[in-house]
Amino acid sequence: MGDEKLYSVKWYKGRREFYRYTPKENPVMKMFSVPGVQVKRTASNESQVMLTNLNALSSGKYSCEVSAEAPSFHTMIVTGDLEVCEVPKHVPLIHGIRPRYRLGDIVRGNCSSAHSRPAANLTWYVNEMPANPSHIRNHKPFRDRNTDLETSAIGLHFVLSSHHFQLGKLKIRCTARIHDIYLQSTEKTISEERPHVISAASSSSNSNANSVNLINNNPYDQFSQLDNELDRKDYMTHLQGDMSSSASGSAPSVTRSVPSISSTRFLGAAEATGLLIVFHHLLKFGTISIT
Repeated sequence: MGDEKLYSVKWYKGRREFYRYTPKENPVMKMFSVPGVQVKRTASNESQVMLTNLNALSSGKYSCEVSAEAPSFHTMIVTGDLEVCEVPKHVPLIHGIRPRYRLGDIVRGNCSSAHSRPAANLTWYVNEMPANPSHIRNHKPFRDRNTDLETSAIGLHFVLSSHHFQLGKLKIRCTARIHDIYLQSTEKTISEERPHVISAASSSSNSNANSVNLINNNPYDQFSQLDNELDRKDYMTHLQGDMSSSASGSAPSVTRSVPSISSTRFLGAAEATGLLIVFHHLLKFGTISIT
């Protein structure tokens, strides 16, 4: 004010006056009804004004007009903007990002911050560094007509390479900010999924084990071994018979008896199979005839 005396202080929202302070009038303070503006009398004076119960209607352009007394009536007006924000009730949400990826996979995800005024500014961070702008997909905020609140969304899309993983881990963070009154973040940790390598020794061992299991599970293998043993016995019998006939000059007759199978008793599987093998070898060397 310098050497001049204060005549009045007036506050406006837009062009409408809502508060006046005049030291020489009674009362010195006067309030006028303006939507969205509620003055707290006990905290207001010639140099400041306090508003309470702010809402969406409180946002707007505010002006303070200071006037000096006569005879100069010098007047100065200063104007500023006031924005009333409604912050989100929840932290930003990250969608579509899996907990495990392999090198060369594509990371596709979205981050959203719902129901605020104005829409929150969203930022992606990869390993604590701002994401490459070419990997970001910006979306227009969605406004709810019923509440006039907005939901912001932002996408992330990039191909994983070895430099993304640090000790097999990758951190992705989404931060929501509204001016300097709201700041919240959500973070996801991605693990590197590596292909399983089977050693040659293990593979060979498994292959051998499988082969052994196949042999053991084959119901005819035990009879194949018996077949080989009978072949050797028959070979030795014929060899001895040939040697005897060459010494005596005449071929001996070999006679074998076969148990009767005319019985009505049912044979077990092992007995029946063994009996068939015996028939096979007797027929093979012509030592039995079936009538």
